[in-house]
Amino acid sequence: MLEEDCNACDSLQQLSALSGGSVFTDLKNTKKKTQNEMKTTENNDNPDDQAEQEVTRGPINFEELGNSTWNLIHTMAAYYPEQPSEAKQKATNQFIESLGEVYPCNFCARDWKDELKDVPPRVESRHEFSQWACEIHNVINEKLGKDIFPCSQVDKRWRFDPSEREKFYE
Repeated sequence: MLEEDCNACDSLQQLSALSGGSVFTDLKNTKKKTQNEMKTTENNDNPDDQAEQEVTRGPINFEELGNSTWNLIHTMAAYYPEQPSEAKQKATNQFIESLGEVYPCNFCARDWKDELKDVPPRVESRHEFSQWACEIHNVINEKLGKDIFPCSQVDKRWRFDPSEREKFYE
């Protein structure tokens, strides 16, 4: 367990304090703030200033960290073999479980470990792993008040031909 919270947790802690201790409250405002900060950086016309901002920005916040983590998990599942070896299954389980030990946000790490007790990883096949990733992502999204993704559509989201990307998001 990490002994101190990371900078990624700062906005999560502030949000929790503002909402009377409830961590899962109105993350949409935090997301909008993050998006606005990114637009400010993107709108900078001077490449040298932009590079300086990139270098001095520091670690990503919890929203960006969460999105990146979900992208990694879903991509792992999309590329996972349909018939994985026992070694692959063991390594995948270890990776998933280790997130609760090394994740930079202590609250998120504890919550992840708790959720894995109720929704343990299923790594017997690509299909099972993809469905599990969708299901546990939906558990977390529900806590955060975010939309639930239909797990029947997970392959359309994560395994489609990149040339079809625009069709999916129309």
